[in-house]
Amino acid sequence: MVELEIAAPLTSRTSRHGDDFPIRLAAPIVVDGVELVPAGATGMGEVVHGARSRMGGGAGELTLAVRYLDHAGTRIPLHRLRYFQAGRSNEHAAAAVMMTPYVGLVGLLITGREVRVPEGTIVQAQVAADTALAPPTP
Repeated sequence: MVELEIAAPLTSRTSRHGDDFPIRLAAPIVVDGVELVPAGATGMGEVVHGARSRMGGGAGELTLAVRYLDHAGTRIPLHRLRYFQAGRSNEHAAAAVMMTPYVGLVGLLITGREVRVPEGTIVQAQVAADTALAPPTP
């Protein structure tokens, strides 16, 4: 497992399937007491699914995956980040939809909440495959 930091703010309002976002290694990768990759190594993640909140109280949705870290010219593949967060539905929207015959279409304009992932959010993932790295310099 590696600890990563989401390096840009993400929101279900603006993020769409296929969008890339930057990540950083939050804690060094250490094997047998030797630091192989220092904290701060950068990489990329990808938005797997993004949907804005919807009329009628539907919450926003955001599903993220991490793809790789770059270190000294080597790409380290990552996987197993199934980061999914859904925004909260607007409780009043269900009532508004039920009341539509009485209050008109205005009730359908109520939306759920958007998902926000702030910059600096810490997540974990796994290295996807054995990767040959240059030995650290003393």
